[in-house]
Amino acid sequence: MKIPFISLVFILLSNITFAQTTSELKEFDRFVKAGIEAWEVPGLAVSVVKDGKVVFSEVYGVRNIETGEKVNTETMFAIGSTTKALTAYCIALLVDEEKLSFTDKVIDHYPGFQLADPYVTRELQIRDLLTHRAGLANADYLWVMTDFTSEELIARMKYAKPAYSFRSDFIYQNIMYAVAGEIIHRVSGKPWWEFMQERIFDPLNMKHTIAKTSLLDKSEISSNHVTPHYKSENGVEPIDFMVADQIGAAGSIWSSIGDMAKWTKFLLDSANIEGKRQLSKEIFEELFKPQAIISKSKFYPTAKLTNPDWTTYGYGWFQHDYMGRMVNFHTGSLSGLIAIIGLLHEDKLGVYVMGNANHAELRHAIMYKAFDLFATGGNRDWNEAIQKLYEQIHDENSKKKKKEEANHSEDATPAHPLVNYTGRYSSPMWGAMDILLENGDLYLQSSPSVKLKLGHWYYDTFKTISDSRFPWLNDFELTFNTDARGKVANAVFWGYHFKKVVEEENK
Repeated sequence: MKIPFISLVFILLSNITFAQTTSELKEFDRFVKAGIEAWEVPGLAVSVVKDGKVVFSEVYGVRNIETGEKVNTETMFAIGSTTKALTAYCIALLVDEEKLSFTDKVIDHYPGFQLADPYVTRELQIRDLLTHRAGLANADYLWVMTDFTSEELIARMKYAKPAYSFRSDFIYQNIMYAVAGEIIHRVSGKPWWEFMQERIFDPLNMKHTIAKTSLLDKSEISSNHVTPHYKSENGVEPIDFMVADQIGAAGSIWSSIGDMAKWTKFLLDSANIEGKRQLSKEIFEELFKPQAIISKSKFYPTAKLTNPDWTTYGYGWFQHDYMGRMVNFHTGSLSGLIAIIGLLHEDKLGVYVMGNANHAELRHAIMYKAFDLFATGGNRDWNEAIQKLYEQIHDENSKKKKKEEANHSEDATPAHPLVNYTGRYSSPMWGAMDILLENGDLYLQSSPSVKLKLGHWYYDTFKTISDSRFPWLNDFELTFNTDARGKVANAVFWGYHFKKVVEEENK
Protein backbone atom coordinates (compact mmCIF):
# COMPACT_ATOMS: atom_id res chain seq x y z
CA MET A 1 0.00 0.00 0.00
CA LYS A 2 1.34 3.40 -0.98
CA ILE A 3 1.34 6.17 1.61
CA PRO A 4 0.53 9.66 0.27
CA PHE A 5 3.52 11.99 0.33
CA ILE A 6 1.88 14.51 2.70
CA SER A 7 0.91 11.72 5.14
CA LEU A 8 4.43 10.34 5.00
CA VAL A 9 5.90 13.75 5.85
CA PHE A 10 3.46 14.05 8.76
CA ILE A 11 4.45 10.62 10.10
CA LEU A 12 8.16 11.45 9.81
CA LEU A 13 7.72 14.79 11.56
CA SER A 14 5.66 13.13 14.30
CA ASN A 15 8.43 10.60 14.87
CA ILE A 16 11.05 13.35 15.00
CA THR A 17 8.98 15.26 17.57
CA PHE A 18 8.55 12.10 19.64
CA ALA A 19 12.29 11.39 19.47
CA GLN A 20 13.09 14.92 20.59
CA THR A 21 10.61 14.65 23.44
CA THR A 22 12.07 11.34 24.54
CA SER A 23 15.56 12.84 24.42
CA GLU A 24 14.42 15.81 26.50
CA LEU A 25 12.79 13.58 29.08
CA LYS A 26 15.93 11.47 29.41
CA GLU A 27 18.04 14.60 29.78
CA PHE A 28 15.65 15.93 32.42
CA ASP A 29 15.76 12.62 34.31
CA ARG A 30 19.58 12.66 34.29
CA PHE A 31 19.52 16.24 35.54
CA VAL A 32 17.21 15.38 38.44
CA LYS A 33 19.29 12.35 39.44
CA ALA A 34 22.49 14.41 39.40
CA GLY A 35 20.80 17.04 41.54
CA ILE A 36 19.59 14.50 44.08
CA GLU A 37 23.15 13.30 44.55
CA ALA A 38 24.60 16.81 44.72
CA TRP A 39 22.04 18.07 47.23
CA GLU A 40 21.89 14.80 49.22
CA VAL A 41 18.12 14.47 49.07
CA PRO A 42 16.84 11.10 50.42
CA GLY A 43 13.56 11.12 48.48
CA LEU A 44 12.10 13.19 45.67
CA ALA A 45 9.10 13.23 43.35
CA VAL A 46 8.78 15.31 40.16
CA SER A 47 6.05 15.85 37.60
CA VAL A 48 5.91 17.96 34.44
CA VAL A 49 2.68 18.86 32.65
CA LYS A 50 2.86 20.11 29.07
CA ASP A 51 0.02 20.85 26.64
CA GLY A 52 -2.55 19.21 28.86
CA LYS A 53 -0.63 15.99 29.46
CA VAL A 54 1.61 14.70 32.23
CA VAL A 55 4.77 14.19 30.18
CA PHE A 56 7.05 13.38 33.11
CA SER A 57 6.27 11.80 36.47
CA GLU A 58 9.07 10.12 38.40
CA VAL A 59 9.90 9.26 42.00
CA TYR A 60 13.36 8.78 43.45
CA GLY A 61 14.98 7.49 46.61
CA VAL A 62 13.54 6.65 49.99
CA ARG A 63 10.86 7.83 52.37
CA ASN A 64 13.18 7.35 55.35
CA ILE A 65 16.94 7.07 55.11
CA GLU A 66 17.06 4.68 58.09
CA THR A 67 14.31 2.28 57.05
CA GLY A 68 15.05 2.41 53.34
CA GLU A 69 11.36 2.42 52.39
CA LYS A 70 11.07 3.49 48.76
CA VAL A 71 9.13 6.49 47.50
CA ASN A 72 6.36 5.58 45.07
CA THR A 73 3.84 7.60 43.08
CA GLU A 74 1.33 7.46 45.95
CA THR A 75 3.78 8.52 48.67
CA MET A 76 2.62 11.69 50.40
CA PHE A 77 4.92 14.65 51.01
CA ALA A 78 4.12 17.86 52.88
CA ILE A 79 3.43 20.51 50.22
CA GLY A 80 3.96 23.36 52.71
CA SER A 81 3.09 26.83 51.48
CA THR A 82 2.08 25.65 48.02
CA THR A 83 -1.13 25.08 50.01
CA LYS A 84 -1.75 28.83 49.74
CA ALA A 85 -2.74 28.63 46.08
CA LEU A 86 -5.42 26.06 46.94
CA THR A 87 -6.73 28.28 49.75
CA ALA A 88 -6.84 31.28 47.41
CA TYR A 89 -8.69 29.16 44.87
CA CYS A 90 -11.30 28.25 47.50
CA ILE A 91 -11.79 31.94 48.26
CA ALA A 92 -12.15 32.54 44.50
CA LEU A 93 -14.89 29.90 44.33
CA LEU A 94 -16.85 31.82 46.98
CA VAL A 95 -16.25 35.07 45.09
CA ASP A 96 -17.50 33.44 41.90
CA GLU A 97 -20.65 32.34 43.75
CA GLU A 98 -21.09 35.96 44.96
CA LYS A 99 -20.90 34.90 48.58
CA LEU A 100 -18.08 37.36 49.15
CA SER A 101 -15.70 39.66 47.29
CA PHE A 102 -11.91 39.97 47.34
CA THR A 103 -12.48 43.55 48.53
CA ASP A 104 -14.85 42.65 51.34
CA LYS A 105 -13.73 43.78 54.77
CA VAL A 106 -12.50 40.88 56.90
CA ILE A 107 -14.58 42.04 59.88
CA ASP A 108 -17.75 41.85 57.75
CA HIS A 109 -17.37 38.06 57.75
CA TYR A 110 -15.32 37.69 60.94
CA PRO A 111 -16.65 40.31 63.39
CA GLY A 112 -14.35 39.28 66.24
CA PHE A 113 -11.15 39.66 64.24
CA GLN A 114 -8.81 42.31 65.61
CA LEU A 115 -5.33 43.69 64.95
CA ALA A 116 -3.36 46.16 67.08
CA ASP A 117 -4.19 49.10 64.81
CA PRO A 118 -7.96 49.90 64.83
CA TYR A 119 -7.71 51.45 61.37
CA VAL A 120 -6.18 48.30 59.88
CA THR A 121 -8.73 46.15 61.69
CA ARG A 122 -11.50 48.21 60.13
CA GLU A 123 -10.04 48.44 56.61
CA LEU A 124 -8.35 45.04 56.14
CA GLN A 125 -9.78 43.28 53.09
CA ILE A 126 -9.82 39.61 52.18
CA ARG A 127 -7.33 40.27 49.37
CA ASP A 128 -4.90 41.67 51.97
CA LEU A 129 -4.95 38.30 53.75
CA LEU A 130 -3.94 36.55 50.52
CA THR A 131 -1.22 39.00 49.47
CA HIS A 132 0.77 39.61 52.71
CA ARG A 133 -0.03 43.34 52.91
CA ALA A 134 -1.51 43.65 56.39
CA GLY A 135 1.46 45.55 57.81
CA LEU A 136 2.53 42.66 60.03
CA ALA A 137 5.87 41.00 60.65
CA ASN A 138 6.29 37.26 59.98
CA ALA A 139 5.42 35.94 63.50
CA ASP A 140 6.04 32.28 62.59
CA TYR A 141 7.64 31.71 65.99
CA LEU A 142 4.14 31.98 67.44
CA TRP A 143 2.95 28.72 65.92
CA VAL A 144 6.36 27.01 65.83
CA MET A 145 7.07 27.54 69.54
CA THR A 146 3.59 27.12 71.03
CA ASP A 147 0.67 24.71 71.00
CA PHE A 148 -1.92 27.39 70.24
CA THR A 149 -4.86 26.36 68.11
CA SER A 150 -5.58 28.26 64.91
CA GLU A 151 -8.27 30.26 66.72
CA GLU A 152 -5.87 31.16 69.54
CA LEU A 153 -3.19 32.23 67.07
CA ILE A 154 -5.61 34.53 65.29
CA ALA A 155 -6.77 36.00 68.61
CA ARG A 156 -3.14 36.76 69.58
CA MET A 157 -2.62 38.87 66.45
CA LYS A 158 -4.27 41.84 68.14
CA TYR A 159 -1.00 42.15 70.08
CA ALA A 160 1.25 41.96 67.00
CA LYS A 161 3.20 45.16 66.46
CA PRO A 162 2.85 46.72 63.00
CA ALA A 163 6.06 46.20 61.01
CA TYR A 164 5.27 48.64 58.19
CA SER A 165 2.47 50.94 57.08
CA PHE A 166 -0.65 49.13 55.93
CA ARG A 167 -0.33 48.03 52.25
CA SER A 168 2.93 49.94 51.80
CA ASP A 169 5.22 46.89 51.69
CA PHE A 170 5.33 43.09 51.60
CA ILE A 171 6.24 40.74 54.45
CA TYR A 172 5.34 37.07 54.16
CA GLN A 173 2.73 36.27 56.83
CA ASN A 174 1.38 32.74 57.35
CA ILE A 175 -1.14 33.51 60.08
CA MET A 176 -3.15 35.77 57.77
CA TYR A 177 -3.76 32.73 55.57
CA ALA A 178 -5.11 30.96 58.64
CA VAL A 179 -7.55 33.88 58.85
CA ALA A 180 -8.46 33.24 55.20
CA GLY A 181 -9.19 29.63 56.17
CA GLU A 182 -11.54 30.89 58.88
CA ILE A 183 -13.26 33.15 56.33
CA ILE A 184 -13.92 30.07 54.16
CA HIS A 185 -15.45 28.38 57.20
CA ARG A 186 -17.66 31.29 58.15
CA VAL A 187 -18.91 31.96 54.62
CA SER A 188 -19.35 28.37 53.42
CA GLY A 189 -20.44 26.88 56.74
CA LYS A 190 -17.75 24.20 56.45
CA PRO A 191 -14.18 24.05 57.84
CA TRP A 192 -11.73 25.05 55.14
CA TRP A 193 -10.37 21.52 54.85
CA GLU A 194 -13.83 20.04 54.25
CA PHE A 195 -14.63 22.74 51.69
CA MET A 196 -11.32 22.06 49.92
CA GLN A 197 -11.95 18.32 49.95
CA GLU A 198 -15.35 18.78 48.32
CA ARG A 199 -14.38 21.47 45.82
CA ILE A 200 -10.82 20.47 44.83
CA PHE A 201 -9.69 17.03 46.01
CA ASP A 202 -12.86 15.11 45.14
CA PRO A 203 -13.54 16.68 41.70
CA LEU A 204 -9.90 16.15 40.69
CA ASN A 205 -9.90 12.59 42.08
CA MET A 206 -6.99 13.42 44.39
CA LYS A 207 -7.19 10.26 46.49
CA HIS A 208 -3.75 10.59 48.05
CA THR A 209 -4.12 14.08 49.49
CA ILE A 210 -4.77 15.03 53.12
CA ALA A 211 -5.55 18.60 54.18
CA LYS A 212 -3.93 18.40 57.64
CA THR A 213 -1.26 16.34 59.37
CA SER A 214 -3.76 15.39 62.06
CA LEU A 215 -5.84 13.63 59.40
CA LEU A 216 -2.97 11.29 58.50
CA ASP A 217 -3.77 9.01 61.45
CA LYS A 218 -7.42 8.85 60.42
CA SER A 219 -6.73 7.79 56.84
CA GLU A 220 -6.16 4.36 55.35
CA ILE A 221 -3.37 5.86 53.23
CA SER A 222 -1.58 7.34 56.23
CA SER A 223 1.34 4.89 56.31
CA ASN A 224 2.69 5.90 52.89
CA HIS A 225 4.36 9.21 53.67
CA VAL A 226 7.90 10.51 53.87
CA THR A 227 9.94 11.37 56.95
CA PRO A 228 11.63 14.80 57.09
CA HIS A 229 15.45 14.91 57.04
CA TYR A 230 17.99 17.47 58.18
CA LYS A 231 21.69 17.73 57.34
CA SER A 232 23.89 18.17 60.41
CA GLU A 233 27.53 17.58 61.24
CA ASN A 234 26.67 13.90 61.38
CA GLY A 235 25.24 13.90 57.87
CA VAL A 236 21.65 13.59 56.68
CA GLU A 237 19.37 12.33 59.47
CA PRO A 238 15.62 11.87 60.03
CA ILE A 239 13.99 14.44 62.31
CA ASP A 240 10.60 14.93 63.94
CA PHE A 241 7.67 16.35 62.02
CA MET A 242 7.06 20.06 62.09
CA VAL A 243 3.26 20.16 62.25
CA ALA A 244 1.66 23.16 60.54
CA ASP A 245 -1.98 22.42 61.33
CA GLN A 246 -2.20 25.57 63.48
CA ILE A 247 -1.84 27.62 60.29
CA GLY A 248 -3.54 24.92 58.21
CA ALA A 249 -4.82 26.99 55.28
CA ALA A 250 -1.32 28.44 54.93
CA GLY A 251 0.62 25.21 54.62
CA SER A 252 -0.65 21.94 56.11
CA ILE A 253 -1.58 19.82 53.06
CA TRP A 254 0.09 16.45 52.35
CA SER A 255 -0.13 15.03 48.84
CA SER A 256 1.38 12.67 46.29
CA ILE A 257 3.11 13.64 43.07
CA GLY A 258 0.32 12.09 41.04
CA ASP A 259 -2.29 14.24 42.76
CA MET A 260 -0.24 17.43 42.47
CA ALA A 261 0.19 16.74 38.75
CA LYS A 262 -3.61 16.75 38.53
CA TRP A 263 -3.73 20.09 40.36
CA THR A 264 -1.01 21.52 38.08
CA LYS A 265 -2.85 20.36 34.94
CA PHE A 266 -6.08 21.87 36.31
CA LEU A 267 -4.39 25.26 36.78
CA LEU A 268 -2.93 25.20 33.26
CA ASP A 269 -6.36 24.35 31.84
CA SER A 270 -8.10 27.38 33.39
CA ALA A 271 -9.85 25.29 36.06
CA ASN A 272 -11.56 22.92 33.64
CA ILE A 273 -12.51 19.32 34.36
CA GLU A 274 -13.47 17.34 31.27
CA GLY A 275 -14.37 20.55 29.47
CA LYS A 276 -16.50 21.93 32.29
CA ARG A 277 -15.29 25.16 33.84
CA GLN A 278 -15.15 25.11 37.66
CA LEU A 279 -14.45 28.83 37.99
CA SER A 280 -15.37 31.74 35.73
CA LYS A 281 -12.66 32.95 33.36
CA GLU A 282 -12.63 36.41 34.94
CA ILE A 283 -12.16 35.18 38.52
CA PHE A 284 -9.63 32.53 37.49
CA GLU A 285 -7.48 35.13 35.74
CA GLU A 286 -7.75 37.40 38.79
CA LEU A 287 -5.87 34.79 40.85
CA PHE A 288 -2.75 35.37 38.75
CA LYS A 289 -2.88 39.16 38.44
CA PRO A 290 -0.04 40.89 40.36
CA GLN A 291 -1.41 42.32 43.61
CA ALA A 292 1.72 43.37 45.51
CA ILE A 293 5.14 44.55 44.40
CA ILE A 294 8.03 42.76 46.10
CA SER A 295 11.43 44.41 46.34
CA LYS A 296 14.38 42.37 45.04
CA SER A 297 15.78 42.19 48.58
CA LYS A 298 12.66 40.34 49.77
CA PHE A 299 12.42 38.00 46.81
CA TYR A 300 14.08 34.61 46.40
CA PRO A 301 17.89 34.54 46.12
CA THR A 302 17.48 32.91 42.70
CA ALA A 303 16.56 36.38 41.37
CA LYS A 304 20.33 37.01 41.34
CA LEU A 305 20.49 34.38 38.59
CA THR A 306 17.25 35.03 36.69
CA ASN A 307 17.62 38.85 36.82
CA PRO A 308 13.90 39.66 36.55
CA ASP A 309 12.66 43.12 35.59
CA TRP A 310 9.78 42.78 38.04
CA THR A 311 8.86 40.69 41.07
CA THR A 312 5.30 40.56 42.40
CA TYR A 313 2.83 38.45 44.38
CA GLY A 314 -0.65 37.38 43.22
CA TYR A 315 -3.18 35.39 45.20
CA GLY A 316 -0.90 32.70 46.61
CA TRP A 317 1.68 33.05 43.82
CA PHE A 318 5.14 34.59 43.62
CA GLN A 319 5.67 36.07 40.16
CA HIS A 320 8.50 37.29 37.97
CA ASP A 321 9.50 37.52 34.35
CA TYR A 322 11.84 34.94 32.85
CA MET A 323 12.96 34.70 29.23
CA GLY A 324 10.09 36.95 28.16
CA ARG A 325 7.49 34.91 30.04
CA MET A 326 5.46 35.38 33.20
CA VAL A 327 6.29 32.83 35.89
CA ASN A 328 3.80 31.99 38.62
CA PHE A 329 5.39 29.84 41.31
CA HIS A 330 5.49 29.09 45.02
CA THR A 331 7.67 27.09 47.33
CA GLY A 332 6.64 25.05 50.35
CA SER A 333 9.01 24.62 53.29
CA LEU A 334 8.62 22.83 56.59
CA SER A 335 11.62 21.60 58.51
CA GLY A 336 13.05 18.69 56.55
CA LEU A 337 10.42 18.87 53.78
CA ILE A 338 10.26 20.92 50.57
CA ALA A 339 8.04 21.55 47.57
CA ILE A 340 7.74 23.91 44.61
CA ILE A 341 5.22 24.51 41.84
CA GLY A 342 5.99 26.58 38.74
CA LEU A 343 3.69 27.59 35.88
CA LEU A 344 4.27 29.10 32.44
CA HIS A 345 0.68 29.57 31.34
CA GLU A 346 1.47 30.80 27.84
CA ASP A 347 3.53 27.65 27.20
CA LYS A 348 0.96 25.40 28.90
CA LEU A 349 3.82 24.14 31.06
CA GLY A 350 3.86 23.31 34.74
CA VAL A 351 6.29 21.56 37.07
CA TYR A 352 5.86 20.26 40.60
CA VAL A 353 8.66 19.02 42.89
CA MET A 354 8.45 17.58 46.40
CA GLY A 355 11.24 16.23 48.61
CA ASN A 356 12.22 15.24 52.15
CA ALA A 357 15.42 17.20 52.79
CA ASN A 358 15.58 20.52 54.62
CA HIS A 359 15.66 23.50 52.23
CA ALA A 360 16.98 21.46 49.32
CA GLU A 361 17.04 24.25 46.76
CA LEU A 362 17.41 21.64 44.07
CA ARG A 363 13.69 22.38 43.71
CA HIS A 364 14.46 25.73 42.04
CA ALA A 365 17.03 24.11 39.76
CA ILE A 366 14.50 21.50 38.60
CA MET A 367 11.83 24.12 37.97
CA TYR A 368 14.06 26.33 35.81
CA LYS A 369 15.51 23.31 34.02
CA ALA A 370 11.96 22.24 33.11
CA PHE A 371 11.18 25.75 31.88
CA ASP A 372 14.30 25.76 29.69
CA LEU A 373 13.99 22.24 28.37
CA PHE A 374 10.28 22.25 27.57
CA ALA A 375 9.66 25.92 26.72
CA THR A 376 12.41 28.55 26.59
CA GLY A 377 15.29 26.67 24.98
CA GLY A 378 17.77 27.83 27.63
CA ASN A 379 20.77 25.65 28.41
CA ARG A 380 22.06 26.86 31.77
CA ASP A 381 23.33 24.30 34.26
CA TRP A 382 20.88 25.19 37.01
CA ASN A 383 22.21 22.61 39.43
CA GLU A 384 25.65 24.16 39.37
CA ALA A 385 24.41 27.76 39.35
CA ILE A 386 21.93 27.41 42.23
CA GLN A 387 24.20 25.24 44.33
CA LYS A 388 26.98 27.81 43.95
CA LEU A 389 24.55 30.60 44.87
CA TYR A 390 23.42 28.89 48.07
CA GLU A 391 26.96 27.91 48.98
CA GLN A 392 27.84 31.61 48.82
CA ILE A 393 24.88 32.43 51.06
CA HIS A 394 25.97 29.69 53.48
CA ASP A 395 29.55 30.98 53.49
CA GLU A 396 28.39 34.54 54.17
CA ASN A 397 26.26 33.35 57.09
CA SER A 398 29.15 31.26 58.43
CA LYS A 399 31.49 34.26 58.29
CA LYS A 400 28.93 36.37 60.13
CA LYS A 401 28.56 33.69 62.79
CA LYS A 402 32.34 33.33 63.20
CA LYS A 403 32.64 37.09 63.58
CA GLU A 404 30.05 37.01 66.36
CA GLU A 405 31.86 34.13 68.03
CA ALA A 406 35.17 35.99 67.79
CA ASN A 407 33.64 38.81 69.83
CA HIS A 408 32.44 36.35 72.42
CA SER A 409 34.55 35.87 75.50
CA GLU A 410 34.81 32.29 76.72
CA ASP A 411 35.45 33.72 80.18
CA ALA A 412 32.13 35.55 80.27
CA THR A 413 29.89 34.35 83.06
CA PRO A 414 26.21 34.97 83.81
CA ALA A 415 25.55 38.20 85.66
CA HIS A 416 23.39 36.34 88.17
CA PRO A 417 23.20 32.84 89.61
CA LEU A 418 21.27 30.67 87.13
CA VAL A 419 18.47 30.07 89.61
CA ASN A 420 17.69 33.80 89.55
CA TYR A 421 16.65 33.54 85.90
CA THR A 422 14.16 30.75 86.50
CA GLY A 423 10.42 31.29 86.63
CA ARG A 424 7.48 32.00 84.40
CA TYR A 425 7.59 34.88 81.94
CA SER A 426 4.50 36.26 80.22
CA SER A 427 3.81 38.22 77.04
CA PRO A 428 0.39 39.31 75.71
CA MET A 429 1.35 38.07 72.25
CA TRP A 430 3.13 34.87 73.21
CA GLY A 431 1.49 33.87 76.44
CA ALA A 432 3.74 32.18 78.97
CA MET A 433 7.15 30.57 78.77
CA ASP A 434 9.02 28.91 81.61
CA ILE A 435 12.74 29.14 82.34
CA LEU A 436 13.83 26.00 84.14
CA LEU A 437 17.05 24.91 85.85
CA GLU A 438 17.82 21.24 85.39
CA ASN A 439 21.14 19.53 86.15
CA GLY A 440 22.99 22.83 86.14
CA ASP A 441 21.59 24.08 82.80
CA LEU A 442 18.86 26.52 81.91
CA TYR A 443 16.00 25.48 79.64
CA LEU A 444 13.30 27.45 77.86
CA GLN A 445 9.93 25.70 77.71
CA SER A 446 7.34 27.49 75.60
CA SER A 447 4.84 24.62 75.36
CA PRO A 448 4.57 20.99 76.49
CA SER A 449 6.19 19.93 73.22
CA VAL A 450 8.92 22.59 72.85
CA LYS A 451 11.79 22.65 75.35
CA LEU A 452 15.16 24.14 74.41
CA LYS A 453 18.44 24.20 76.27
CA LEU A 454 19.97 27.65 76.82
CA GLY A 455 23.68 28.17 76.50
CA HIS A 456 25.24 31.25 78.10
CA TRP A 457 26.52 33.84 75.65
CA TYR A 458 27.43 36.91 77.70
CA TYR A 459 26.19 38.58 80.88
CA ASP A 460 22.39 38.23 80.80
CA THR A 461 22.16 36.88 77.24
CA PHE A 462 21.72 33.21 76.39
CA LYS A 463 21.28 31.35 73.11
CA THR A 464 19.03 28.42 72.32
CA ILE A 465 20.77 25.09 71.72
CA SER A 466 18.48 22.88 69.67
CA ASP A 467 18.39 19.12 69.85
CA SER A 468 17.62 16.59 67.13
CA ARG A 469 13.89 17.27 67.50
CA PHE A 470 14.17 20.98 66.74
CA PRO A 471 17.36 21.57 64.70
CA TRP A 472 15.85 24.70 63.14
CA LEU A 473 15.52 26.41 66.56
CA ASN A 474 19.22 26.94 67.16
CA ASP A 475 21.12 30.11 68.05
CA PHE A 476 18.20 32.40 68.95
CA GLU A 477 19.09 34.99 71.59
CA LEU A 478 17.21 35.43 74.84
CA THR A 479 18.23 38.41 76.96
CA PHE A 480 17.17 38.96 80.55
CA ASN A 481 16.84 42.44 82.08
CA THR A 482 16.90 43.57 85.70
CA ASP A 483 14.77 46.07 87.59
CA ALA A 484 15.98 48.99 89.73
CA ARG A 485 16.72 46.59 92.57
CA GLY A 486 18.96 44.44 90.40
CA LYS A 487 16.51 41.53 90.24
CA VAL A 488 15.73 39.71 86.98
CA ALA A 489 12.40 41.21 85.96
CA ASN A 490 11.83 40.56 82.26
CA ALA A 491 13.23 38.99 79.11
CA VAL A 492 13.37 39.69 75.38
CA PHE A 493 13.02 36.82 72.93
CA TRP A 494 12.48 37.09 69.17
CA GLY A 495 11.87 40.82 69.59
CA TYR A 496 9.06 40.43 72.13
CA HIS A 497 9.14 41.46 75.77
CA PHE A 498 8.20 39.03 78.50
CA LYS A 499 7.52 40.14 82.06
CA LYS A 500 8.56 37.81 84.85
CA VAL A 501 5.54 36.57 86.75
CA VAL A 502 6.10 37.06 90.48
CA GLU A 503 4.31 34.69 92.83
CA GLU A 504 1.94 36.44 95.23
CA GLU A 505 3.88 35.42 98.33
CA ASN A 506 7.09 36.92 96.97
CA LYS A 507 5.65 40.30 96.08
